[in-house]
Amino acid sequence: MYTKLKRISISNAKTSIDETSSDIPTSESNTSSQVTVAITDIKNDEDYYTSIIVGNQEFCVLLDTGSSNLWIPNNNCTDYGCQNVRRFNSSQSPTFKPEDNKWEILYGSGFAFGITEKDNIQIANLTAIEQIFGLADFVDDNFKDL
Repeated sequence: MYTKLKRISISNAKTSIDETSSDIPTSESNTSSQVTVAITDIKNDEDYYTSIIVGNQEFCVLLDTGSSNLWIPNNNCTDYGCQNVRRFNSSQSPTFKPEDNKWEILYGSGFAFGITEKDNIQIANLTAIEQIFGLADFVDDNFKDL
């Protein structure tokens, strides 16, 4: 049985802000912080990506405004869609925690499936602690050029 990836809003995530590890400006207010995330435009405003850190490994991820799911290629993914991209190696992350629930997702341009896991995920200087995310054991060939 496959499960859906769990949607979690940043306001409900256990987070920490490391204001010493980044030169990205944050608000000085005690009640809220503003974080600026650098994004890169590809395909003339058709797609955007940014850099994130999962555990201690950096990934470039496509920002999909139509989906709240985060998944990255698993180290054991050998399909064409996983070639020439960084793959997550759980044994190299000191904060990795197995969850091992199966998931699958279907987009208009392809699909992926794998297992859910937990790790710390950093975007700019914001870190979600023990965030559930997907490790893709299969990535459709349509994603190879993203």
